[in-house]
Amino acid sequence: MPLVPVNSLEELQKILAIREAISKQAEEEIMACAGAPMKDFVANASRVLEKYARYPTLTEYRKVPHLADAEKWGATFGVTTILTMLVLNHARAFIGTMPENFHRLFVQFLEKLRDAKSKSIVMDDLTKAFAVLSEAYGMVYTRGDTLSLTVTGSRVLLHTLDANMFVEETSRQMASLVSENPS
Repeated sequence: MPLVPVNSLEELQKILAIREAISKQAEEEIMACAGAPMKDFVANASRVLEKYARYPTLTEYRKVPHLADAEKWGATFGVTTILTMLVLNHARAFIGTMPENFHRLFVQFLEKLRDAKSKSIVMDDLTKAFAVLSEAYGMVYTRGDTLSLTVTGSRVLLHTLDANMFVEETSRQMASLVSENPS
C-alpha cells in the first residue's frame, strides 16, 4: 500500500498543493529566524526543525489513520525543506562541488549513526560538514570521538526516508494516472 494513495489526477494535485503549502510554511518559519545573531538563529531554527520532526511521518499516518484527526499531516515535507535549508545547502557551500546523490549521502550518514553496529565513519570533508551542521541543529550529539543521533535526528531520518519513498511512489502513480487518462 502506498504511503499516500492517489486515485485521480485531482487527488494528486491536491496532495502536491498541500506539500507545497507545508514546505512554504516551513521555509517561512526558518526565514523568520533570520536576522538574529547566529547563536539565536541556530537555536530558533533547531526548535523549528524539532517541531516538524516530532509530527508523525507519512508511514505513521498510514499505519495509524486516526492520527489525522489530531496531528498535522504532511510534516515530512516541512522536514525535508528545513533539512535542505539548514544542512544540505550549507554543506554544499562548505564543500563547493557536490555529487549528484548528495541527498542520499546525507541519508546514509544518518543511517550509519543509527546503526549500532557501525563502529566508525570515515570522516571526509563532506561527512565532517554533515556532522558539524547536524550537531548544530540538534540532530547529532558528540561524546568524545563518538557521534550519535538524537531523538530529533532519528525523526528527521524517518521523515527523510518517507520523503524519498513518497517521491518514488508518487512518480509511479502519476505515470499510471497519465497513461490511463492521456487527455
